[in-house]
Amino acid sequence: MARDFFPEDMFDWEDDDDDIEISTEEMSQDEIDDIDDAWILHRQRQINSFVKAAFENDGVAAMTDLLLAIEKNTDWRLEIIADKSGLESMTFHMYDAFDEHLWEHFVNSDDYREMVYDITNVSNRKAQVFVEKHLGRQTTISNRIAYGLRRLAQIFE
Repeated sequence: MARDFFPEDMFDWEDDDDDIEISTEEMSQDEIDDIDDAWILHRQRQINSFVKAAFENDGVAAMTDLLLAIEKNTDWRLEIIADKSGLESMTFHMYDAFDEHLWEHFVNSDDYREMVYDITNVSNRKAQVFVEKHLGRQTTISNRIAYGLRRLAQIFE
């Protein structure tokens, strides 16, 4: 069944022949900053509107597609490190309780920041180990010495 959720022109981002040009030659820096801020706010509202509509229409499946599209277009690898329903489920099973503000408390806690820091550090170390293994098989001895010297220099900075 085809969904008619989005009006045809809701996200019509095709280039128009009627481009608007704004000359900033006679503007103050504050005026230019205001235009930049307005553009950022406009972009954020468009993205938030799209994500909200996609989630309301197709739920988690749409969010999964969005994450996959982000990975494809940015060459990033995204992982979900926590989710509200998992935290609520854990709380219910451990304490037979429900706290509607638990998620907000968690993502603003030192425990969450520490978890993100730990995950980032492990990720960086694993990437470094991979690069060393991968390049270690393909480099000459002089490249390895140069790499070792760069590492020593970083330690003593």
